[in-house]
Amino acid sequence: MLTLTGIPTLPARLFMIGDSNPPPTYGIHPATTVTNIKNHIPLVLGTEEGNYNNWVALFKVQCTVCKVLDHIIPPDAAPSEHDEEWLCLDAIVLQWIYSTITTDLISLTRQTGGDWQSLKKWKLIGLFRQ
Repeated sequence: MLTLTGIPTLPARLFMIGDSNPPPTYGIHPATTVTNIKNHIPLVLGTEEGNYNNWVALFKVQCTVCKVLDHIIPPDAAPSEHDEEWLCLDAIVLQWIYSTITTDLISLTRQTGGDWQSLKKWKLIGLFRQ
């Protein structure tokens, strides 16, 4: 239904529980709905802080909830090439990593690139911890 301005409006009939005709679903990936990762991972990981285990635990939970855990813990049969959506999701995970670590760690991890960027950063951060 269109208004006089041409802007679509909601249909008069809303979806009800038990309705045999549910509304259409749109392909929005859960990771794309996170607007501020610091609301979910309030810790900042650095080279001096002793919060690595807590940071990892929160990060894994967030990746599980947003269905991107495979970007930091790859499946056994990882594909050799990735599509555009996978690369976009990997960039989101990389943004989450960069947003929750100190600038010192960003500088240390920035040297790697290519596919699996978030996985490479994840592994490097684990190495710095040891």
